[in-house]
Amino acid sequence: MSYATHPSVDHLTESIKFELIVLGLSDYEAELLAPLEAEMRSYVEGAADCGLSEEDMTPDLIELAKGKLQSLEIRRHQPRLGPVRYSCIAEVASSTSASTANGADVAISA
Repeated sequence: MSYATHPSVDHLTESIKFELIVLGLSDYEAELLAPLEAEMRSYVEGAADCGLSEEDMTPDLIELAKGKLQSLEIRRHQPRLGPVRYSCIAEVASSTSASTANGADVAISA
C-alpha cells in the first residue's frame, strides 16, 4: 500500500485562511474593497502553497494594493489545530477609489 507524501493543492488551499483588515473604514467602505481582497486572497493562497514566507509576499501584496492601501503588513498565525491564518493589516490610502458592483467608482477617504 502506498501513501502520497504531499497533500493535494485543494487540501492545502482549504488549510489556509486569509483576512484583510483595513483600519479606519466603515463596513460599507470595506465591502467596496472586496475585489482587492479576493485578488490578495488568491495570491496568498498560491504563494503559501509554493512555500513563500510573509516577507516574500509583502512586496507583491503592496503592488496589488498600490494606491488603495498603505502601511501594509502581513502576519501568519499557525494554531495547533485548524488552518493557517494569514492576516493582512493595512490602512486606506489618503484617497482611494473602488468600483461598486455596477462598475461605478466610489471615492474612499481616510
